[in-house]
Amino acid sequence: MDSLIELMSGYFEIRNEEDLFRAIEIFKANEWVQDCKIRFVGWPHYEIRIKGTDFKGGVPTRIMPALLELQNSINKAYSRAVYGKQKRLSAEDKKKTELIVHLEEGSTLFGVDLTEVLNRVVDKAMGKLTGPQIVITILGLAAVVGTTYVKVADINSRAIEKEIDFRILQTEEETKRYEKIVEIAKQNTFVNEQLADTIKAQSTLIAKLDEDDEVYEKDTLLVNGRVSKKLLKEEKVPKLQTRLDGNYIILSVDSGEVQDGYRAK
Repeated sequence: MDSLIELMSGYFEIRNEEDLFRAIEIFKANEWVQDCKIRFVGWPHYEIRIKGTDFKGGVPTRIMPALLELQNSINKAYSRAVYGKQKRLSAEDKKKTELIVHLEEGSTLFGVDLTEVLNRVVDKAMGKLTGPQIVITILGLAAVVGTTYVKVADINSRAIEKEIDFRILQTEEETKRYEKIVEIAKQNTFVNEQLADTIKAQSTLIAKLDEDDEVYEKDTLLVNGRVSKKLLKEEKVPKLQTRLDGNYIILSVDSGEVQDGYRAK
């Protein structure tokens, strides 16, 4: 009944994850009232903290490329949603999506308030998208950038694939929420692209960690440097011995570059 009252009032306020996934359920049940707008109130706030021995009131240069990738993923989400495509943001837009750095002894906190960003998406109505497309795109983007479920699932799946004894514990409800995000992404290009950008940004970040570094999103420990190196380690592809019969003209032979053999052109 409360949800129906909210929908009939013309605005559905989202103040936390519970409100977000309640809205998704209403939409999936085809109970969303036409022309009802979403309004984000004090949520979400993207926040990631990196701890390490060399985070002494500053940011190590090795982390800079990863932060640029994180910023880029947020900019892309804003651009796709507001303009219906990926484009270069204006200086005014960049101010709204800019990651803010808070320096502390032993750690550095990066954050951006996405409330205004997502509300502007709502107000801009995302170009030529239809009403239902607008609603599910906004909800899907908020779920990807405003929660930890995509990042946690990515790390856990990598750990399973690499057979590493490391898991971020998830409740049954949290697992279901991630599955809902994936379901939206399969049917929505904007959300699917943002999901891929988010995973790419995370991969760039954890690749830059030293062994003693730790990455937290809000209060959730995502990974440390020792585990991240195992997660991203590429398996060696065994060399194949191939025989090619034929007549050839040898132009040059290099020795010493190849173990137990020669390199011929």
